[in-house]
Amino acid sequence: MNNQYVLNLPNDNNFSNEEIEQATNLISEANKIVFLNNAVIDTQTKVASMYPIQTRSYGKNDIQIHWNYARIYLDKGQAKALMAAAISDGSTALGGFFGNVGGAAAGAAIGAYLSSVVGSDVKSGVWLDFNYFSKSVNNWGWQ
Repeated sequence: MNNQYVLNLPNDNNFSNEEIEQATNLISEANKIVFLNNAVIDTQTKVASMYPIQTRSYGKNDIQIHWNYARIYLDKGQAKALMAAAISDGSTALGGFFGNVGGAAAGAAIGAYLSSVVGSDVKSGVWLDFNYFSKSVNNWGWQ
């Protein structure tokens, strides 16, 4: 609705006030990211994209905003650079790429996560789901 995520609760909802407040905060954060980056929410998929898709044989770089997390796509080279930067000093080697979802702290968390689950064996691009609230990676896979 108006290029924003909204919380539509059923009349017979069983959610606590705390759960509703947490969902509202996540949605608010996602809407800020959508607005600040001129992203567009697809009305069918409910996913907001802010970068043109750059498909390569070794992956793509992209961030898609969902109401409670961002799905981050990193090509093979960017994934390796991010892991090296996270190991060396906790900073991100990708400049402003993660500014949209939490800056260098998000980049460092993602780089550290990749290092722990993938190690040095990066075969292709990866995707990760980064949760705004917990500031952590909840899921990942190969592109």
